[in-house]
Amino acid sequence: MAVIAVAGGTGGVGKAFVQELAKTKHQVIILSRTERESKYPNVTYAKADYANIPSLTNLLETFKIDTVISAIVMESVQSSTSQLNLIAAAEKSSTTKRFIPSEFGGKVDEEIAKTDPWAIYWLNNTEALSKTSLQWTRFAVGFFMDYWGMPHIDSTLNPFKWAIDVENGVAAIPGTGEEKLTMTYTRDFAKFVVRLLDEAEWPQRAVVSGQVVTFNQVLGWAQEATGRKFKVTYDSIEKLERGEVTPLYEGMQGTPMEKISEVFGKMTVHGQILVGDEEGQNLNERFPELRVTTVEEMIRKNWKR
Repeated sequence: MAVIAVAGGTGGVGKAFVQELAKTKHQVIILSRTERESKYPNVTYAKADYANIPSLTNLLETFKIDTVISAIVMESVQSSTSQLNLIAAAEKSSTTKRFIPSEFGGKVDEEIAKTDPWAIYWLNNTEALSKTSLQWTRFAVGFFMDYWGMPHIDSTLNPFKWAIDVENGVAAIPGTGEEKLTMTYTRDFAKFVVRLLDEAEWPQRAVVSGQVVTFNQVLGWAQEATGRKFKVTYDSIEKLERGEVTPLYEGMQGTPMEKISEVFGKMTVHGQILVGDEEGQNLNERFPELRVTTVEEMIRKNWKR
């Protein structure tokens, strides 16, 4: 049994981690800005001040936390600083030995950072981890397939629409639709994270893949499952490079979602959401007993009428 701290465990991917950890014998401490009651016997909430490194260090030592899993959303300097402070506290803590940073998309590197303006936060946190004595691993899972099963899918993620709106039968696909990308179900991903906790050695890069697909495939499965012919447009890389995106839904223009769709669209075309793996990184191969959900299966299950 280990004592695991989950930062950002009250929603999104972090909540999926907590729900999976709650099934184990591990003691789980959710680091939260507010204390609250837990419905799981092995899960406790602890108030965390991410601006105060000594306070964070004391918290980690008080609960004898040996592993930190961060699910803090890396969307701003403030959120990145919160994780950087948590890394510093974990390094100072006499009980904490392992750290999983919040990085659950493609294989982030300097090249991806040229396209993705938020990637710099992941790179900064990786640099900080590399200077510690902590054992750590960065996860790459591609894009979460949950979004194309909403609102029917069992998911802890907030609703998000990009490229294909299955519910309303509309698609605004980046590139030709034949570019490959990796998609993974959050609940499958959480199982791999929890399984890795039992391992003595971690790779510094860990890959989990639900299925490698193209958007044209996803579109075909969605149309077949719903029995509808979708309204489809394609945004060329030239259009995306100009910052132009076909709105997937009314009211999208001029919102942050327009920029997000542009960035994800360019990443798709450049193959930056396709998660490859080097020897020792692929957790699907390392833990073959963990079955993954495919995108085709997910769509048929949630949209077949």
